[in-house]
Amino acid sequence: MIRLIVLPDLHDKGDMLKQIARPLMDADAVILAGDMTNGSMVHLLRVFAVLEELNEHIYAVPGNLDTDGVLAHLSREGLNLHRTHQMLDGFALCGVGGALPFAGKFVFNEAQFAQMLNDCIDRVKADVPKILVCHQPPYNTLVDQLPDGTHVGSRSVRDFI
Repeated sequence: MIRLIVLPDLHDKGDMLKQIARPLMDADAVILAGDMTNGSMVHLLRVFAVLEELNEHIYAVPGNLDTDGVLAHLSREGLNLHRTHQMLDGFALCGVGGALPFAGKFVFNEAQFAQMLNDCIDRVKADVPKILVCHQPPYNTLVDQLPDGTHVGSRSVRDFI
């Protein structure tokens, strides 16, 4: 059985990863589900300085507060899942980063999300199990609600799932 640790919304809190060092070291892979930063490459480099000491198998999608520079760095380092997939122990780890327009600059509309979701499974056989790593939550779930109860998730993500 493969062991994954998925961490969303670190927001430049890489030092906190040291508190869970043993589970991170024992994981087969660490998945970062967006917002590693608050918009600065310095934040990303700080998070990765800690994480890379603990696990060499890292995959990530950018969040809405991350930037095109973050995406470029992830791609250069071979860590990017945004609009693509990685085969891992017989399943496809598929990713889409960003969010609906809410805050930040790495944002997309529903039509763009639908296209990116299709992109991430392109060339993945239908019978291959898939895991979706997505920063934007699906619509009408417990995880897409604002404190006032308003749902802010993506209908495209929900339809895809």
